[in-house]
Amino acid sequence: MSFSNQVKNEICDAYKMPESCKASLLYGLLCSARIYNENEIEFLSECKEVCIYFSKLLGRLYRYNVDVSRFSENKMQIKELYQVKITDKIACKTICDSFNCGKYSQDIGLISLDEAITWAFIKGIFLGCGSVSDPATDYHLEFTFKEKNHAVFSENMLSSLGFLPKRTMRRDNHIVYFKDSSSIEDILTGMGAIKKSLELMDSKVIKDLRNRINRRNNCETANLKKTIDVAFKQVSAINFIVAKRGMDFLPEDLQSIARFRLDNPEMSLSTMAKELSGEFSKSGIDRRLKKIVQIAEELNQSKGK
Repeated sequence: MSFSNQVKNEICDAYKMPESCKASLLYGLLCSARIYNENEIEFLSECKEVCIYFSKLLGRLYRYNVDVSRFSENKMQIKELYQVKITDKIACKTICDSFNCGKYSQDIGLISLDEAITWAFIKGIFLGCGSVSDPATDYHLEFTFKEKNHAVFSENMLSSLGFLPKRTMRRDNHIVYFKDSSSIEDILTGMGAIKKSLELMDSKVIKDLRNRINRRNNCETANLKKTIDVAFKQVSAINFIVAKRGMDFLPEDLQSIARFRLDNPEMSLSTMAKELSGEFSKSGIDRRLKKIVQIAEELNQSKGK
């Protein structure tokens, strides 16, 4: 089961709410219905529990019972869909009128002034046309509407709760979406999907920890490569001096460092300082090795003249 459907199942499990909130939630579902007019209402979902929830709301608010059925548009259909369909024109008109000018119109008209009713509407649109990515892979929550007015209304409702949604078009659909994890966490929590919100938070912590470990490993790898490159340059310089003039060409303090470096080509400066039992400091070793490299370069230049 997808992360989105898990969120929807969690929302559907929390059923107890005032009638005005149930009406607002149903309106959110209707705004995302495939067909919603005075002659016909048809609602589709990949999640069977959402269709059952929609059917139960109709029964509670209108005493109208309708079955959930499987929907198949054609043989090439990839996803399994479920359907709630009302063709009774009297029932359709009653439902439409109650939101346009009747029983629930005032609640919906004042939706942004009542936080509980607003959140119920957000639950409805998410159940009907919402989706959220698995936080293990990405942070993305969106609502997909056929009608622009439903998208604008939903965007305004989200804004009234303090969110800053973005809107775009995709294949003639109006998309209201979020990509920041903090907003997605808060929306999941506000809709009642507490477990999935906590799961998202846990995923963020794990991702952050992984990123920090990767950054540290990358830094350590880069430092190791730098150490190896510098050591190789030093060993090459010492070998060049020995080949051209012999080890005795170097001052005595440089000879001891040169021999130690040849015997320990992979060793870091810090480890060299420890191994030499404080005879030379790390900076002292570094300074002497740089001097050896400089001598080798000068020898090489004088050879070319």
